[in-house]
Amino acid sequence: ECNVLEEKEGKYVLTPGGREMAEHMQVAIPFFFETVLSARMVAIASIAVHVLLSVLKLAFGFISKSAGLIADGIDNTADTLSSVLVWLGITFDREKLVSLFIVVMMFVSVGGVALASYHKIVFPEPVKEGLTAFIISLVCGLLMFLLSGYQYTVGKRRSNFAIMCQAVDSRNHFFTSLLVCGGIILSFFAERVQASWANLLYYADALASIIIGILILQSAVELARELLKPGDEPAEISHFMRSAQEKMRK
Repeated sequence: ECNVLEEKEGKYVLTPGGREMAEHMQVAIPFFFETVLSARMVAIASIAVHVLLSVLKLAFGFISKSAGLIADGIDNTADTLSSVLVWLGITFDREKLVSLFIVVMMFVSVGGVALASYHKIVFPEPVKEGLTAFIISLVCGLLMFLLSGYQYTVGKRRSNFAIMCQAVDSRNHFFTSLLVCGGIILSFFAERVQASWANLLYYADALASIIIGILILQSAVELARELLKPGDEPAEISHFMRSAQEKMRK
């Protein structure tokens, strides 16, 4: 038992230990909201996560010959640079300019994904070390899902459009990781099926890469449209966490 309350004359009051705990809470709660949920902290966390995932995805993508994993790694590398730009934008109060750079880099990453997809289509081959590549892609996807929720929470709380851009992109990474996992599974299945049509399953990895490029392009176009809105018009990410927003309204 914590013994934070005691009864005196029919009323419950804080014990000395309870008062001490309450005093600590008065310090800890504001510190949490001002530090953990700050724009600067989410930028630092985004940089750290993106650096880690970029290394993992690109390394295992080239080892396993997975176009989907390479495409996702290219996108993550672009996100690493965008995270650095967001941090600089927050530091020097240039959020609008930073948002523009993020959108531009999303378009550039579409080109890198297109090259990886083209190479896989021209030179179809099975994904090597399929189980390892699958686990890496799945774990990276889950990390991006958690990061997306964190970025979205801070972006809405701080009314920071640059962080909301990152939240949308991180959300996309979660879904693209699932696509990559699907392509790897089909490639693994193709190696074990003795049939002429099974070779077509090798293109599933290329298809996953193409879908990743389309999702990035769609998000880049949407964010570019939001960025070009007049300054007095609020930014809206309509498709992102729509059900959660409806629950909040209710």
